[in-house]
Amino acid sequence: MMDIKNNIMNITVKTLFFFLIGLLLASCEGNDADEDYGYAYLYMPQATTSGGLNADYQVPSGGGENTYNFNYDAASQRLDIVLGVIRSGKVPAKAYSVDIISRTDTTAYISEQGLIENGIVLPEGLYELPETVSVEAGESSAAFYLSIDAQALKEEAYAGKKAIVTVGLSNPKGYEILEEYASTVVIIDVEAIRPFLSGLE
Repeated sequence: MMDIKNNIMNITVKTLFFFLIGLLLASCEGNDADEDYGYAYLYMPQATTSGGLNADYQVPSGGGENTYNFNYDAASQRLDIVLGVIRSGKVPAKAYSVDIISRTDTTAYISEQGLIENGIVLPEGLYELPETVSVEAGESSAAFYLSIDAQALKEEAYAGKKAIVTVGLSNPKGYEILEEYASTVVIIDVEAIRPFLSGLE
């Protein structure tokens, strides 16, 4: 009888011990989840699509749903390529803004060095970018467009070519820029895009 009582007591103590340990771990995990962590930097997610090999961003891109990283507006005949800015780290989400620029020097260098097969510089007059992107407090990211004159892509000069535009971040307010991913080399496969540009004559 004494052995049975001892066994019951041991089981009860062990059960209570593991229950208290579980509560303690859950409490720690809950507190950790509320803690800030990581470094807060601004960067372009499109600059990371190669996994760090380069800043190339193919249009169209990948397969499945990732193929359609652009929109075509038939009424305005504009090809809008989806880009964006995001803040890294789990930190208080204060408002921020950053200027959007075209890095024409980078684009020219890529073309001159032949770094992209069949690459051709897309002239500044054929595309538009927003001057600034602003992100409200409580948000971490925002999308914007590289808007291109789709009619120009029908010209013979672009047949079989890959049109290049380098888009970058500059003059941040609120957070610093992560320079490694501050620019995206947008590479537009003209032949792959043309079938989507319906109604262009």
